[in-house]
Amino acid sequence: MLSRRISWKGPFFACAAALLLTACSGTQTKERVLYWADGTLREQWTEVQWPDGRMHRDGLCWSWYESGQLRDEGHYASDRREGIWTEWYDHPTPARLREGGYVNGDRHGRWVYWHNPAHAAAHHGHTGAGQQMAVLKVEELEHGVPHGVWISWYPDGRVSDSMGYVNGVLDGRSVSYHPNGRKASEAEYAGGQRRSGPLVWDSTGVLRIGAPADASS
Repeated sequence: MLSRRISWKGPFFACAAALLLTACSGTQTKERVLYWADGTLREQWTEVQWPDGRMHRDGLCWSWYESGQLRDEGHYASDRREGIWTEWYDHPTPARLREGGYVNGDRHGRWVYWHNPAHAAAHHGHTGAGQQMAVLKVEELEHGVPHGVWISWYPDGRVSDSMGYVNGVLDGRSVSYHPNGRKASEAEYAGGQRRSGPLVWDSTGVLRIGAPADASS
C-alpha cells in the first residue's frame, strides 16, 4: 500500500501525460500519468483496449493531492471501481480518511471513516507521526444502498449516534448522544416510517420532548 509523499522527476516523467505502450496477450495496454503544474504526480492508472477499440480503466489507480500526499488508491475493472479502495486526508501526517469496498462501481459492504487529524491538532496541539486517528463512523451498504447498522463516534471514542437501515430506509432504533455521553434523542422506525418517538433530552439528561411511554422497550 502506497502511503507516503511521492514526487517523481526526470526526463521520463517530464510530460504532462506519459503513455507507455505494452503488449499484453495481444491487447494494447496504456499506463497513463498526469502531473500537477509543479511536476509532482497527480494521477496514475492503467487502460486496456477492448475489441471495439475503446480504452477502459483496468487495474491499479492512484491519485495525489497537490501537496504530494497520496489521495486514494484502488482498482478499476472495466471502468468501474472494484475491490478495496482507501482514501487519505491531505495532511502532513498520512492518515486514512475512509476505506471500503466496491462491487461493479457501487460501494458495498462495510465502510470505515476516520477523524480528521487537522481537527485533532487544533484541539490537542499535535498528532503523532504515523498515528492513526480514531474511527469517525462505520457504514454498511448493499450495492450502494444503506443496509445494516450505521454508527458514528466522537473523537474520544464515545458513540455519537446509531441507526439501522434496511434497503435504504431507516429500520429499528435510532439513537444519538451528547458529547458527555448522555442520550440526546431516540426513535423507532419500521420500513422508513417512524413508529415511536422522538424522545429528546438535553445534555443534563432532562427529557425535553416526548414521554418515556413513547419509546419502545
